[in-house]
Amino acid sequence: TNLLKQSEHVVSNMSELNESFSEITTLMLESAKAGELISITLNEQNQSTQELSGSIENVHQFLASKAQDTEAVSNKANELSKSTESIFVLLSEFETGSITDLMSAQAQKAAKQVSDTFEQAIKAGKITEQALFDFSYQPIANVEPAKYNTSFDSFTDQVLPDIQEPLLAQFGEMIYAGAVDINGYFPTHNKCFSKPLTGNKELDMVGNRTKRIFDDPTGSRCGKHQDKFLLQTYKRDTGEIMHDVSAPIFVNSKHWGGFRIGFKAQ
Repeated sequence: TNLLKQSEHVVSNMSELNESFSEITTLMLESAKAGELISITLNEQNQSTQELSGSIENVHQFLASKAQDTEAVSNKANELSKSTESIFVLLSEFETGSITDLMSAQAQKAAKQVSDTFEQAIKAGKITEQALFDFSYQPIANVEPAKYNTSFDSFTDQVLPDIQEPLLAQFGEMIYAGAVDINGYFPTHNKCFSKPLTGNKELDMVGNRTKRIFDDPTGSRCGKHQDKFLLQTYKRDTGEIMHDVSAPIFVNSKHWGGFRIGFKAQ
């Protein structure tokens, strides 16, 4: 009897052990499948990452290509603009009676008046040549956009209005007319653009434009070029599309700046 019970116990244990091995086998198979699934997923993710990386590289190359195209177009536009400017200078030899001819002639005439006025003032001891060519700018406090005083702007406040204001009164086409130094600094703007400051940036941007440095591409070229005259078309910071014609100002054969005349684009 004892032997029979022991045999049954052994058979029972063997059965349980077999079930355990079966469960282990099942778990191992499931684990293997899970591992395979993980491997497949990782491979897919790796492939997706590679595809994404490739897409990003393609986008980068595309943008780089477009940037080069944009730069090329910009360079071509600049070349075309300069060619057009040269054409206007050549055409100035012929009297066409156009508004451009009129404004160009007035800019050159005014530049010569400023040159003469500055040279006479130096001779008379009203200002020194050193002070007139001192292009250091002292910021005016609590003003926006930034404004500056120089060693010569008090002097120009006295002498330039007599040259500048009659131009605006005589020619209704003109929006502004005034002298700037080689850095685009407007020491004495027209009276209509020298209204008392209000503290309101938007109002002052339009009404008080004197003693500002206009160092945008158009403004910089007005004071720096030494051609007979330069005609440019640009969008003003007040939103208007303008033509700007400028002529160089020389004082005792030294380049001081230029005389700018702005008139509305037709």
